[in-house]
Amino acid sequence: MCLVAILFFLIRFFLVCNARQSGPSALRVLKLYSQQFGHLRVNPSYVCRDESVWPKDVLGLELGKEVSRLRRNKPSMSLEDIAALDAIGFVWRPRREAFNLIHTCLCVFKEENGGVLHVPQSFVVPSGDFINQGDATITIRTATAQRSSNSSINIIKMIDSQQSAAYANPYPAAAWGMALGLRCKSIREARAYSDLEYSAVLDRLGFVWDAREH
Repeated sequence: MCLVAILFFLIRFFLVCNARQSGPSALRVLKLYSQQFGHLRVNPSYVCRDESVWPKDVLGLELGKEVSRLRRNKPSMSLEDIAALDAIGFVWRPRREAFNLIHTCLCVFKEENGGVLHVPQSFVVPSGDFINQGDATITIRTATAQRSSNSSINIIKMIDSQQSAAYANPYPAAAWGMALGLRCKSIREARAYSDLEYSAVLDRLGFVWDAREH
């Protein structure tokens, strides 16, 4: 029994030391990644290869694997290390965060389309500003030069000889360009979020599990 306890202690000690050894380096690289890309949703296969982005001492680092290692080692990490990662927005549960983003988009879609949640398979979350013209949602890509840095005045555009006001995109910026229609198709067919934790949330929202019903 004592031997098992000693072995457990040594394994835990090794994990703590390993986490502390690479923690600061990982934190630095993750900060750089966040500054460059505006998020910390690191692809598991991501490698720091771009010389225009990464310092020389970082090139070749398998950041995706490092992120996975940090998640695995969370139980053995110090509260300080966890707090430091939390402070920069580290994603501990990528599946949950991905679901939350999809759920937010579905909520916005439902509100923007009169309470209807039948998302066309071709629907892509719009980027930039967009307008409502009848029942359709039309994307407007607005050049930066057209914006005022300190003004929230809506931009006016002429579309189909009708004057319409563009208003701020209600979809989160992290979702701009997301193929929401295909995501919904995947949820239905692959049952990506069919476990109760997620399916109950989708049911309450009125998610369409059988597209043939619409």
